[in-house]
Amino acid sequence: MKDLKDHTILITGAANGNGFGISEVCCEYFRNLILVDIDKDGLRKAKNKLSMKNPDKKIDTFCCDLSQMKDIDLLIKNLYENYSKIETIVNNAGISLSLNQEDSLSSKLEKWNRTLQINLTAPYYLIEGLKDLIPNDTGSIINITSLNSSLAFPDNPSYMASKGG
Repeated sequence: MKDLKDHTILITGAANGNGFGISEVCCEYFRNLILVDIDKDGLRKAKNKLSMKNPDKKIDTFCCDLSQMKDIDLLIKNLYENYSKIETIVNNAGISLSLNQEDSLSSKLEKWNRTLQINLTAPYYLIEGLKDLIPNDTGSIINITSLNSSLAFPDNPSYMASKGG
């Protein structure tokens, strides 16, 4: 594997679940980790767990609601102020909001828009906003998808559309 000991990785949805698992593995290889999640307490716990096992790593956390463009703008601003480059971005954060038959059309549209904002628009906006920090020769962008990108499950069209995108 390529030597990543001086590289920085940013992982969204890093407080728990798949995002924390990705963070644990990446902590073995990357020197600097940037953990992003809406769950402030979860970020604190994730950082503590990772730091105990890897005291030589630099682990920063940023609480960010990816459904809010102003939060993403603030995250991007903070990253430019604190980092000269970010070699890898893992867009892992995502939500799945099932539709109920009883949901009104406006409720269904709200769930559709929220899902696409977090799962599809936010990763694009984050990448576009950070493109000057991603080195052309060594940068990597990893977008986490799902079985649902090609295999439909009932009552969740926005999740399938966002993961296919």
